[in-house]
Amino acid sequence: MGHVEGSPCHYKVQEPQERYSQSSKIFRAEKSIIIYVIVMKAILINFDNCVIEVSEKSIKELEYVVFEITSVIDRERIKVLAEELFTIIRRLSYERLSLDEKEVLKIALQEFLKRMGEVYPNLDDVIEVHFTENPTRRFISDDFKGFLKAVHGKYRLYLFTTEEERFVRRILRNSEIDPNLFDRIYSMKDYEEKSFPELLKVILKENKLKPEECVLVGGDVVMDIIPAKLSGLKTVLFSRFLDGFSSSYEELEKIIEELGSTP
Repeated sequence: MGHVEGSPCHYKVQEPQERYSQSSKIFRAEKSIIIYVIVMKAILINFDNCVIEVSEKSIKELEYVVFEITSVIDRERIKVLAEELFTIIRRLSYERLSLDEKEVLKIALQEFLKRMGEVYPNLDDVIEVHFTENPTRRFISDDFKGFLKAVHGKYRLYLFTTEEERFVRRILRNSEIDPNLFDRIYSMKDYEEKSFPELLKVILKENKLKPEECVLVGGDVVMDIIPAKLSGLKTVLFSRFLDGFSSSYEELEKIIEELGSTP
């Protein structure tokens, strides 16, 4: 039984070989089985929706904001709108990494008011009163730092992002993570004419990697997982917000190890 590293994982059964035994005068058919095992070499991680975290504002606090900037007075309706505002703030915090927190909050409030068909004259005052002491902030969790420590040296590590590379490096440094731990940080802004599957091909070609040697960690099925799977990569859906999926990087490390060792 042979073991070949770095080759696609499959079983190859050779044709039966007939051997004639002089003593028993019977034919004996033998089959030899060769197992090819994947050796996982690289991890590609979506920085935007897998690494970066956004601290959560109190829904109760957002209820006060909704009450102040809209004409709504019904308590139950205010609770629903506070949830909607929270969703907008969280989404924009991920999407607009190049903006500071106050700029994101202002855009979120403007979008919220536009949906409501309302106008508020001075959003800067609202931000100053309600968000200064407990601002929404971006950070990188301690368990991701532990994940990096566990996998660094075992795999090549690549980040990809929709933002400019310099903003990603700044957030990493602010979280006391050396950006040089990653073999490369790929920004979609440097490849604006390419689709995500085309960017994956670039990453593989530039780093002399085969699709079956890589696992992509993404937080979006449509944008991350499906294109990577169709490109031949192993995939892991990472989310802290969905039931039944990996929600810790300790668990993620085990999943990746299993992907690399299972025939």
